[in-house]
Amino acid sequence: MLIQTVRNHGWELYNYGYAKQNSRAENLLEEFNNTEKLQAAIKNLSATVWLERVTNSLNSLRNAIQERVEFIAELPKDDIADITKEINTTLNNTLSYVEIKSQLGTLDTWQVILNEINVVINMNISVAHQSGTRKKEIESEAI
Repeated sequence: MLIQTVRNHGWELYNYGYAKQNSRAENLLEEFNNTEKLQAAIKNLSATVWLERVTNSLNSLRNAIQERVEFIAELPKDDIADITKEINTTLNNTLSYVEIKSQLGTLDTWQVILNEINVVINMNISVAHQSGTRKKEIESEAI
């Protein structure tokens, strides 16, 4: 009877997404807790500790899902294009400042900073080009 109940609610719940796992597991536990024959079978098999662990795990999953939903709800709803524009403006202003300081300053420190910034920019541009090339190769192979 226990095995049939588990099969009815999903023998392999781990194959499902969290929402479906949660729903089916809740239904399974509800049936275990509200059916006298199933409760007796669980006691006879000394599976009450197992049932408590499953219940605790389900509660943890439910709490984690709720925390994730709340976290996502609190994320800013700004448009990615606006954020990118703001970041680019800030980066360009910073780079301009460092360039001016390196040209007007007597210290070599600003020139060193400018050179390091240019190295980082060149590395990222190179990585972006390589990524774009690989993406095009994968797309052409798929065709």
